[in-house]
Amino acid sequence: MSNSRDDNTALVLIDVQQGLADPSLGKRNNPDAEANMARLLAA
Repeated sequence: MSNSRDDNTALVLIDVQQGLADPSLGKRNNPDAEANMARLLAA
């Protein structure tokens, strides 16, 4: 995997919903999703 980027690189986060935190939906399969997205955006 390459860590290089050029000026034409974009990261688009789609469909990040607060509703996924609803306890009635059960245990999440990726409880660190928001933290991982924040790390990607900060890179």
